[in-house]
Amino acid sequence: MPAGKRPEARGNERSDMDSDEQQLDRLFEAYREATPDPEVSAAFMPELWNKIDSKRGYVVMVKRWTRALATAAVAACIAMTVYMAAPGESEAADYATTYVESLDQNEDFEVSAYAEFVSFDPAENGGIR
Repeated sequence: MPAGKRPEARGNERSDMDSDEQQLDRLFEAYREATPDPEVSAAFMPELWNKIDSKRGYVVMVKRWTRALATAAVAACIAMTVYMAAPGESEAADYATTYVESLDQNEDFEVSAYAEFVSFDPAENGGIR
């Protein structure tokens, strides 16, 4: 079949296509009657954009809040990172002592480690049991 030519419709197919085209024409006519042409004036475009913006107002507000919250989250992450990275007074003291020195300074560890196994009561039997 040569390019650009429609196949010839035969008999009943041709009447079906004409019927479909007539129905489509009636549909377009009904649409034109139902939706009148807008009035063309100098304020047409500004009014149109006002209508569009009024419908998009909620979406724009959510976008603004989302951006603000994302920015606040990034700022909080940076602040926490700086806080955690900066050495404090207690960390400097912790790194200056050895393991043995820190065990020697911690008296609670010594007391709790032997509290269950050994009890010291000087009134009974003269000491340790």
